[in-house]
Amino acid sequence: MQPQPEAPYPWQQRQWQQLLLGQQTGRLAHALLLVGPVGVGKSRFASLLAAALLCQAPSASGIACGSCKSCQLLAAGSHPDLQEIQPAEEGKAILVDQIRELERFQGLKALYRNKVVVIAPAEAMNINAANALLKTLEEPTAETTLLLVSPRPQSLLPTLRSRCQRITFPPTAEAEAVNWLVAQGVAEPVRMLAIAGGAPLAALALANGDSMAQRQQAFREWVAITLGREDPVEVAGRWANEGAGLRLAWLYHWIGDLVRSKSQLSLRDPTLADGLHDMLERVDFSEIFSRLDGVQRGLREVSAPFNTQLLLEEILLPWAPTRRSSSTRIDS
Repeated sequence: MQPQPEAPYPWQQRQWQQLLLGQQTGRLAHALLLVGPVGVGKSRFASLLAAALLCQAPSASGIACGSCKSCQLLAAGSHPDLQEIQPAEEGKAILVDQIRELERFQGLKALYRNKVVVIAPAEAMNINAANALLKTLEEPTAETTLLLVSPRPQSLLPTLRSRCQRITFPPTAEAEAVNWLVAQGVAEPVRMLAIAGGAPLAALALANGDSMAQRQQAFREWVAITLGREDPVEVAGRWANEGAGLRLAWLYHWIGDLVRSKSQLSLRDPTLADGLHDMLERVDFSEIFSRLDGVQRGLREVSAPFNTQLLLEEILLPWAPTRRSSSTRIDS
């Protein structure tokens, strides 16, 4: 984790000021749950907040100075008062032994100002790890702040969520986000932000590189499944190898726009209007919300140890015309 003396993103100022006030008045919760969709900058916010809490001389606006001994240790990746907990490998779970190490860390005295623990993504904890963390949350120490980062807080134990102060980073279409995208060189910031579901970092990723081309290709594959021109099993295999989570997020948005098209409402991405309109006669709308629930379940499970292709097959098979009547529905 690198110290970042710059301020949080413009659309995060309200959350930053809320936490700064809590720190200044001694009312900052010992456990914070940072939630919001992928692409709104939660992880960077957590890094900034951790740096500020560890810094020996933060500015009046609460930003880490970047030059004190604590900040130097943070920059070197060797700060003794910071513990970061994440899966050992992408897609794997956070294990109970990692949380037990947190218990040992929490029992140590801070060598500098505070101690900070960052757990991301928090929903990656398996049930044993989650229960172990619950015990830690029930017995907090005064000088340790826990930062849990999660795009899917509904996957966490309700008892965990109830013991954390929730800091929400909602999707945004505010001028601050649009202006930031303009400053990054995005030519169509409003459209990109709409396509990305109000997640500015996701909008930037779409505008740069080949993300938009990949998205358009995935959309064509989904439409082709409904026409019987693509095998959903083969598409599931490609999506599993090319980034299942991102494609499920796209699919969730497309189904939402399909519902909007049926209701003659404005679409998140108007460029898909023709493709969605052509699908209306082929889609059984009595099942549409069940399928949407299936995608939501997929988004919850795709980062957990699981057969990703099988998960995608269950989601895509109902869209194939020859299998709709006999396909298994996915409950939420």
